[in-house]
Amino acid sequence: MSYALPLAITLLLSLTAAPVQAMNPNATISIDLRAADPAHPKGSWGQGVVTYGIRTYRFQVKGLNVLAPLAIVEMEARGEVYQLKDIADLAGTYKKVQAPVPFLKKEDQGLVVKNQKGVILNLKPVYKPKVKRPPFVQKKLDLDLAKEGLIISRVE
Repeated sequence: MSYALPLAITLLLSLTAAPVQAMNPNATISIDLRAADPAHPKGSWGQGVVTYGIRTYRFQVKGLNVLAPLAIVEMEARGEVYQLKDIADLAGTYKKVQAPVPFLKKEDQGLVVKNQKGVILNLKPVYKPKVKRPPFVQKKLDLDLAKEGLIISRVE
């Protein structure tokens, strides 16, 4: 009697049923961002730091829209960086990740964005955004990425 076939089936089932393993972040990131509504001439701007290995790098950032008229938001976000193989790969244009990220628990996900080099950022606000606006403007404030995405540049 041959045990090869049952053994092969058992092995195949165990490989396909394996749970997705957690991925550890390669770096940590912190961003200070100033954003205005899309009609504001300055748009959005800011700076951040990323700690990768034993070094800390500074960078410039833009691309956050405020979905409320005549508002300026000061926001800090912190998070983790995944799939960063080289610090130069941090620079780029980030777009929202639409599908669930299998290595992040749902409760751990913030704004998840990915650039063209495969680097993933999981960003969460550290404190509520500070809003400067005239009193006649609505109280509700929504933040979103600009159409062109979140852009990180000048990584030094």
